[in-house]
Amino acid sequence: MVAAALVSSTLREQVASNQNAIDVVVTAFSILAGFIAVIITVAATPSVIAGKSWRYYELRRELVANRLNRYKTLFLGYLLTILLIFVARLLPSTLDSVRVAIEHLYLLLGTFCLVVSFLLPGWLLKLQLEQHDELVNHFREKVGLDRQGSNSA
Repeated sequence: MVAAALVSSTLREQVASNQNAIDVVVTAFSILAGFIAVIITVAATPSVIAGKSWRYYELRRELVANRLNRYKTLFLGYLLTILLIFVARLLPSTLDSVRVAIEHLYLLLGTFCLVVSFLLPGWLLKLQLEQHDELVNHFREKVGLDRQGSNSA
C-alpha cells in the first residue's frame, strides 16, 4: 500500500495527462478482470472426490470462501479502477480539484491491485497443488497406504 501511495503522489500528473498510459491501464485491467473471473469460476468449482463425506467438504468451505473473497475483492478493485478513470475523464474542468482527487484514488487503487496481481500465480499454484494432493491422498488411502506412502496396516 505504501508503494501505491508513492506512485499515486509522484506520478499522478504524468499518468493522468497521458492518454496512452490511461488506455494501457484500462486495457490491462479489463483483461485482468476477465482473467480473475475465470479464476473465480475454477476455484468455486468443487472437485468431488468419491468416498469423502459431506463433513470433509463442509470443513473446506471456509477455506474456499476466503479464497473466493480475496479474488472477488481483486476483481472489484480492477473494475473500480476502470470506473474511476472513466469518471475522471468525464468531469468538467470546473471540477478540477475533484478530478485530481479521483486521479490520485485510481492510481492508488490501480497500483495496489497491480502489485497484488503478481501474487495470483502463487495463489493458483497453491490451489492446484492442494487439489492434486487431495486426489493423491484419496487414492493412497483407497489402496491401503497412508499419506506418506507406507502401508497403514
